[in-house]
Amino acid sequence: MEETFKKSVRSFIKSDIDIDPNYNYEKFKFSDLGDAIENAILYEEYHGNKQIRDYCSSMITRYKSIKEREDFKFLTKTTAKVDQATYIEQFLGIGNKQKKQQIIIIDLNSANDDMVEVISCVLSRMLFEKLRTAKERNKFPVNLVLEEAHRYISLEAGKVFGDADRIFDRIAKEGRKYGMFLLISSQRPSELSKTVLSQCSNFIVHRIQNPEDLSHIRQITPHISETILRHLPSIPTQHALIFGHAVNLPTTFRVNDANPKPSSDNNEISKNWFKEKDFKVSL
Repeated sequence: MEETFKKSVRSFIKSDIDIDPNYNYEKFKFSDLGDAIENAILYEEYHGNKQIRDYCSSMITRYKSIKEREDFKFLTKTTAKVDQATYIEQFLGIGNKQKKQQIIIIDLNSANDDMVEVISCVLSRMLFEKLRTAKERNKFPVNLVLEEAHRYISLEAGKVFGDADRIFDRIAKEGRKYGMFLLISSQRPSELSKTVLSQCSNFIVHRIQNPEDLSHIRQITPHISETILRHLPSIPTQHALIFGHAVNLPTTFRVNDANPKPSSDNNEISKNWFKEKDFKVSL
């Protein structure tokens, strides 16, 4: 019985590990990960490490959570083998060394914050590595437009998946020389990474009234006068303040009307709240 257990454990042990930065992206089954974790813990307990299960409780809980959640089922499904380089070219709309699509939109509205963080971090890292390792540097520019960026460029590192979102810090600091740029849009600048914001060259700021956000903008833009910042809470609708390398002086401007106009107007509560003709009472 003991020999059978040892043999089972040894099947998950690799003694010829070579820490090489050129990782070959060897794939494994997600179910094997759970078996490997359990066998590794049993092995440690067998050798007298009685606290190992408590030490690994957070990892085990996280693994089981991912295993049971429906939105992570893509990890357990068997899919066709696709070369990473080919996948990135398809993702960027490249075919036969020619650009087929100029704009690629990934709609993550229905995904929860965990999934948004995973998808955005993984795709951004793959794109960054593609441009960083290209034979001809800075010949294929990519501009990432990140809407609702506070969902995945968080001020709090390691909030969900460790330091995965630090890829955006690296892109902000090093992306220019490889032809990768960031355009960040958020309603809560105080929740964004200070490293990413410090690397931004231009700012377009609409009306902001939250004291924390105003203080944050004041910290990251020391060259802007206090007078200009005091006007941010009173900027009219459809107006914004722009400053940075794109303009010689900080300027307030009116955003052009959208055509066609999206269905995003504010609800006219004074008209829609008290409609007596639609008012019904059921007892």
